[in-house]
Amino acid sequence: MKRLMVILVIGFTIVGYNANAQIQTNISTENDSLIRAMCADVSQDSIRTVMQELQNFGTRFYRAPGYRNVAQWIKNKLIAVGCENTVLDSFWLTNSAFSGWQYNVIGTLNGTENPDSIYILGAHHDCTSDYANRLTNAPGADDNASGVAGVIEAARVMFNHHYRPKSTIQFMTFTAEEIGLVGSDTLARRARSRNQRVQMMLNNDMISYCADTVNQWKVKLTYYNNSADVTNLADTCTRRYTTLGTTRTTQYNDASDSYSFYQQGYKTLFFIENYDTPYYHTTNDRVETCNMKFAAEMTRIPLSMLVSQNGSAVMVNVEDNPLMTTRFILYPNYPNPFNPSTTIRYQLATDDRVSLKIYNTLGQEIRTLVSGRKEAGVHDVTWNGRDHAGHIVASGVYIYRLQAGSQVKSGKMILTK
Repeated sequence: MKRLMVILVIGFTIVGYNANAQIQTNISTENDSLIRAMCADVSQDSIRTVMQELQNFGTRFYRAPGYRNVAQWIKNKLIAVGCENTVLDSFWLTNSAFSGWQYNVIGTLNGTENPDSIYILGAHHDCTSDYANRLTNAPGADDNASGVAGVIEAARVMFNHHYRPKSTIQFMTFTAEEIGLVGSDTLARRARSRNQRVQMMLNNDMISYCADTVNQWKVKLTYYNNSADVTNLADTCTRRYTTLGTTRTTQYNDASDSYSFYQQGYKTLFFIENYDTPYYHTTNDRVETCNMKFAAEMTRIPLSMLVSQNGSAVMVNVEDNPLMTTRFILYPNYPNPFNPSTTIRYQLATDDRVSLKIYNTLGQEIRTLVSGRKEAGVHDVTWNGRDHAGHIVASGVYIYRLQAGSQVKSGKMILTK
């Protein structure tokens, strides 16, 4: 996050731009079930891996040697999690210290009903440290590898669930934030010049530092005066789908990439940890000082907000997406927790012999749901909470285990009474 804005970026805020639809804060039962399933799929390990890989670049300062490789890595990572429509968005930057190309990253999940209506989840991928080290040693784990990891994780979860939003969702990462929101300003101005219908822009900036005890964890919702409905939705989703509390502030709302979109009249909000890491802009801003469980909770907020506005449709026929037909996947059951029944979805890359069994936490087999040869593709199986004898099992934690040939995956679910 850039604390001091450079005068070049401060322009004017467009007043009265009304392309934005009213954000809905009521969440349907159908959407709620899908959101809970997606939130359950958010992985601390995935977030940590992305943060570590970004830290491994040594520095991501906008004019450090090899800075383009950072954007290329993010592009490749988004493609790997299923977002095939991902591009580097280049622009020419000239200032007193640099003249050359800079690169944002844009991944797109096209809308099925209103493709011209756009929802954005973004984060800056550049970082800095003290003046002497920023070209060689700026790990930037919390600021802002964590934000980028949250964007990529939200994309991974959506594609993992074959999500088909009503409107288009774009996953963006921005360059040159630390010198004045340059990358995001370029994209926001372009969107406005093209009259693009950006309904909501959500921004991750420093989402992984928290040293409090769990019952004191909070997200700081940094809001703008044109976006009360977005802020209210964030508050609702935070309380419903995470363990975090919320605080609201306008502090630093002109110092992160959401401000670029606010200047162009778009509704926006940015998420930041409740208090700053002591390692801000130092060579000690490293993964080992971050809280991955907290980062996962922070990731669930924009994920749930985006899905809440875009329906609960998922792709049933994976042949519509060639990337999906080559993967062996066990999805999180939904709903979870559940009562009295839940659905388990799995996908086979090829025809294979399959077993899907339920176990209790003692490792005892409770029920066999599938046993036999199945065709390649997506399959849904419902468990009604009963054992082999047809008796209703006790409430508690259960394990479902899928085996297809030599491949094995498992998941955890909770039956409530």
